[in-house]
Order: sequence, then structure tokens, then C-alpha cells
Amino acid sequence: MKTIGLIGGVTWESTLDYYRVINEEVARRLGGTNSAKIVLVSLNFHDVLANGADAARHREIYLQAARTIKLAGAEVLVICSNTAHKRADDLAARLEMPVLHIADATGRAVRLTKLSTIGLVGTRQTMEGDFIKERLRQRFGLNVQTPPDEDRAVLDQLIFGEMACGIFSAAARAAVGDIISRLVAQGAEGVVLACTELPILMRNVSAPCPLFDTTRLHALAAVSFALQEGPTACL
Repeated sequence: MKTIGLIGGVTWESTLDYYRVINEEVARRLGGTNSAKIVLVSLNFHDVLANGADAARHREIYLQAARTIKLAGAEVLVICSNTAHKRADDLAARLEMPVLHIADATGRAVRLTKLSTIGLVGTRQTMEGDFIKERLRQRFGLNVQTPPDEDRAVLDQLIFGEMACGIFSAAARAAVGDIISRLVAQGAEGVVLACTELPILMRNVSAPCPLFDTTRLHALAAVSFALQEGPTACL
């Protein structure tokens, strides 16, 4: 079994889901008392956000965490955040170790369903940047739609104003549900929950289309890599 390295804490609530899913899946596949070999560096999300405007400092926070993980013996890096994947290419190049990309795990799952047009919801950086949606388009041939600016602003506020603080409210659930419904009305056949807090918010909620839980899909890809059980797309 290979050792999985996790950069977590963004946020700690979704990092819990990574840890739980990875260990549950290793136990399911191997049985008995088996659990995953994991190295975890959990960042202080306050520091991550406070340094977000300073690109060099922000990069250094993630690079230091990744170096610590590598020195501790991890053989693959998993960044437990969609938005933080804007650092994925840089980390892979600097560390010379495989980085499991959350968009690859998600893209493979979408392709298995035979869907071609998907909506994508997450932070404003994730919805407006290229590090997730362009990878889905280029590597998996998907037509990726994002909400209009007004809905992007609502999502960003709910993620950073509430969910990042551990608040998962019924009002937020309804607002995100409405945004998903509007994407479906515009042609989306499924919607990617491209923020690791959104699967927590939308857990056990009925939706008008398939919802792709990026946290779970990413965690399962890490298990497959660790157990060398199938192809995984790395940077």
C-alpha cells in the first residue's frame, strides 16, 4: 500500500470527509483491520485566506505543506480543495511527485455516466478560473457551464461567509438548489459540486440531475492509487 499525502484544513470539515472516505474504502477493499497509510498536513484556513492576495506567500504555504508531506514519506499528493488546485501544476513541478488532480477524478466519473454537458458550482475562483473547468473540457471533452455572475457571487458569499465557518444552513441549501435548477434549465445534464464544502451542504438532498461529489471522487481516486488497483490520471 502506498502512503497518501493530504493537504487539508481548507476546510477541516471537508478534510474529515476525505479521511473518512479513504479509510472506509481501504477497509472495504482489503477487509479485516486494514486502514489507509496517510500523512496529513492541516492548514489554518484563516492563514490561507489572509495571504490569498499575496500570490508568493500563498504559494509558499502550499509548497511548505507539500514538502513536509513528501519528507514524511507520502508517495502521492492530494490537495483537499478544488480552489487550491490552482497550485497543483506548480506543486507537481517543484516536488517531482505525483499529484492526483480533482478534475481528473471528476471527469472520469462524469464520462462513465455518458453525460456531455455539465454545470459547475464552487467558489468564484473555481468557476471563473481555468484550472478545473478547462481540464474537464480538454481532457474529457465535456461542455462545462457555470452560473451567471449574480449566482457566482451568491455561491462565493455562502462558501466563505458561512460554510468556511462551519455553517451549513437550510437557506444556503435552498439557494444552491435554486442555482443548480437554473443550470439544469439551461441545459446541464449533471452538476459538479466543485467546492469540497458543497457536498456537505447538499448531502441527502434531492436534485433535478446527478450531482458529482468532488470530495468523494477525489478520495476514491487516492485509494485506487494507493492500492495500485487501476489507472489514475496524475499531473
